[in-house]
Amino acid sequence: MTLRHNAPWYQYEATLKVRGHLDRGRARYLGDLRKFAVFVGSTQVSRITPKHLSSFQALLARDHKPSSLQVSLSALRSFFQWCIEAEHREDDPTARIPWAKRVTNIPQPLRPSFLEQMMHAMDTMTEGLTGLQQWQWQRNRRAVLLLLYTGVRISEAAALLWQDVDLSERTVTIRDDKGGKSRTIRMHEVLIRDFVLLDRYPEQAVLPSRPAGYPFKRGDLLKPSGQLNPPRCAREGLS
Repeated sequence: MTLRHNAPWYQYEATLKVRGHLDRGRARYLGDLRKFAVFVGSTQVSRITPKHLSSFQALLARDHKPSSLQVSLSALRSFFQWCIEAEHREDDPTARIPWAKRVTNIPQPLRPSFLEQMMHAMDTMTEGLTGLQQWQWQRNRRAVLLLLYTGVRISEAAALLWQDVDLSERTVTIRDDKGGKSRTIRMHEVLIRDFVLLDRYPEQAVLPSRPAGYPFKRGDLLKPSGQLNPPRCAREGLS
């Protein structure tokens, strides 16, 4: 059996579902496994060695961060553990592969001068904008305030729906964050004053990609040229 066969993919994915892996996590694991499948080609699963794994990690290290290498190794380790359980092989070739060393950067608070500049940029809408651009400006302003006054991740902010914003209780509920858990965050008065003026439909996104209320696709969030890129919005006056 090789990784080019469909059977092990379906069986492995079914196992991940049974074990409670979220859709996003399963997609990430299967994506990393597909990359490895291309790398090893027609090599039998039973003949994959630690050398294959080390070479694959070295290839990824050329243009991937240590955190991505760790996730990739986690995905492959999970797959080969499943292979042992399914009797496709007797050992785990990832067992002796070292984890990529991850450099932890200490978070730096915003400088008061930058915060003042950013808040000033949000006081007045840029002149000469079209109707759609005005809507985007207001949406981007809301994005900066939401991130600033809740501390949520950009992906969490973009996935937030109005049904999870409770103005009466002054809370925001983040669902299915890292680890598959949910958490509730208290809302700052600045956010409440901003949100209370808006039309709020439960099924629509707080930070939609379009006026119709549809949320952003996950892959579009952090692109430097993306419409919803709060650091860029702050630097450029949210336009």
